[in-house]
Amino acid sequence: MSLYDDENKIIESFQKVREKNICIIPETNALCKIFNYIYNKENWKVWESAFGKGNPPPDFYLKI
Repeated sequence: MSLYDDENKIIESFQKVREKNICIIPETNALCKIFNYIYNKENWKVWESAFGKGNPPPDFYLKI
């Protein structure tokens, strides 16, 4: 199984990238907020995993 076959591993890999190496285009308030919800490990805890072969999209959704 490849690292990128598991959505949780993809997010974990993304969270390890140094923030100074990430560029948000366009840098809007909405995109920065979404970035922080995913990149920040504490904020990521409010997401629910719903991926699976029989489940429709989205793979993750906010529990708030």
